[in-house]
Amino acid sequence: MTIAFLGHSYHQRTASSGFMQDILREAYGAMDCFFDDSWAGGIALDVPGIVARGYDHIHIWQMESLAAAVAAAGPSVPVTFYPMLDSARMAKDDFWRRVAGHMRIVCFSRTLHLQMLRRGLESACFEYMPDPGSQVPVADPEPESLFFWQRRRDLGWPEVRRLLPPGFAGRVHLHMHLDPTYGTPEPPPAEEIARYRITTSTWFEDRAELDALTRGFAGYVAPRLHEGIGMSFLEAMARGQCVIAADNPTMNEYITHGVNGLLFTPREPAPLDLSRMAEIGRRARQGIEAGFERWERDRRGRLLDYIDAPRGADTALLREASLAMIA
Repeated sequence: MTIAFLGHSYHQRTASSGFMQDILREAYGAMDCFFDDSWAGGIALDVPGIVARGYDHIHIWQMESLAAAVAAAGPSVPVTFYPMLDSARMAKDDFWRRVAGHMRIVCFSRTLHLQMLRRGLESACFEYMPDPGSQVPVADPEPESLFFWQRRRDLGWPEVRRLLPPGFAGRVHLHMHLDPTYGTPEPPPAEEIARYRITTSTWFEDRAELDALTRGFAGYVAPRLHEGIGMSFLEAMARGQCVIAADNPTMNEYITHGVNGLLFTPREPAPLDLSRMAEIGRRARQGIEAGFERWERDRRGRLLDYIDAPRGADTALLREASLAMIA
């Protein structure tokens, strides 16, 4: 089987689609990957040309513009689209009408999956979990210590500061590296750097350096208000850290407040009780361990069965597990 995988060039750097590429290579062998660089002023993909090459299956990761272009090219082969909630939630009804009938949908968010079903699209939902064995657990970090990677301007140090309880005596590390096109973050005032014992970093070329730094903290503030999957906060949970996140998908699909993480209201962030972060972090890791076993079964079974089902086939039985998960 010949496969084309289309995606965003920034994901080559973050490797956020790497797990899905690995699944496809493991199941089907070699795969041609194409990454759109037009967002950075680079070359846009020649989607009609890719479709015309005669691949047996086309996979599209996240980018609605690529999904629309593939649908417009009138593919005669199966197409699987993996939309992400953080961007797909803003797509208009006209977009979904254009892609309907041309591709199957794989969702990694229960919220997005329900939206797809309400639109009458063929969708199945899967709960991704990282391998806890790939994450070094936190080891006796300072109790009130927080790590925060600022990636967007709508969630920065001013909002994180409002989450700290009165009398906060811990320390905070700010990893100040915004996503592309978001510019440069502003550092905290000098008096707050001293008051909250703030340390900072920027980009690490070696991911191992960032991981080593991150696991020195009891708490991990999820970097965005919405996520597609949320690799970074899931890895933090797998390390046994207490994740502090906005009460939005996908974070609130994985986290129960006060049980395996802490949630806050984005529009009105208020002080949180950080006294139980170690206990909450242990529960988070236990939850990831159990969830990873489910994900391993799903990715080797139901996911591939759904992808491989012939065009026009009834996939209701493959979607029943996802509906049961939502109930």
